[in-house]
Amino acid sequence: MELLAKLAFPFFAVVLPLTVGTLSGHRFRDRDRLSKRLVLLSLVFGYPVVTFLAGWNVRVDWELIWLPIAGMGISVMGLGIGWLLSCFHRWDGDRRRRGAYIFAVGLNNMGNTGGSLVAFVLLGEQGFAQAMVLVLHWQFLVYLICFPLAKRWSEGHEPLTLRDELRAALRDPRLLPLAGLLLGLLVNVCGVPRPEVCRPVTTVGMAVTAFVAAFAVGISVRTEKFRDYGPLYLSQFVGKFLLLPGLCWPLARAAGLSAMAQKIVLIQSSCPQAFYAVFLVHFFDLDHHQANSMFIVNSLLYLVFVLPVLVWLL
Repeated sequence: MELLAKLAFPFFAVVLPLTVGTLSGHRFRDRDRLSKRLVLLSLVFGYPVVTFLAGWNVRVDWELIWLPIAGMGISVMGLGIGWLLSCFHRWDGDRRRRGAYIFAVGLNNMGNTGGSLVAFVLLGEQGFAQAMVLVLHWQFLVYLICFPLAKRWSEGHEPLTLRDELRAALRDPRLLPLAGLLLGLLVNVCGVPRPEVCRPVTTVGMAVTAFVAAFAVGISVRTEKFRDYGPLYLSQFVGKFLLLPGLCWPLARAAGLSAMAQKIVLIQSSCPQAFYAVFLVHFFDLDHHQANSMFIVNSLLYLVFVLPVLVWLL
């Protein structure tokens, strides 16, 4: 795929529907309810197909096993930084707001609309391939760590035993994308070749699913609320663009990783807020107005201040 096509994909699949949704949201009578239904629809019926096909086709190379581990390390450290910084803000006992903030700080946009795309632009196909392998940890992070956290922060959550939590997780339809990924990896390891006809299905499926989810988030955005979260924008900038890469990049160098691997870690640890951080907030009824505002402002700050520095460094 040519460079222009790579750059056009996130625009048409994410930026455009997000913008259209934001501008047209006021036309819907109950836009918050509609937004949640559309996000759930994309998660349950769209992403399982995409993750299955991706898992079926990914190149299994045990020499690159450190990449998903590095990705998990970046994400876990990010969540830890988010929790630490949340201690400096006043929440008045509102765990929905605090949880939304921790996700906004801790989860980076590492996929093909974020860090992996930047890796392709700056490092070429090899950088893009390694960046995508690093993101293999993502489904496990979201469904095994973030989902339980989001449930605990949700207003309607009732404390359960570990056994009951596991049972509830296994019955949760939102785990279907993880099941799709595992099934795809199983078919892959068994040596079953993926038919070539599946390639466009994956691309179209990802585009449609991302489009629906981005539009859903857009219609729930209320631009008049942007000014309410000034201090959160500042601490998110410090945590996401200074503290996290400031920890991860030296660790990658100290571990003796290759020059390419060090650059991948720097790019992925410097990404803006993950789109999925907004999804999680919508799924579990946390403070989605705060999450939406932080997502848009943080992404703009990344484009203006962080991306030029990465271009200069790499």
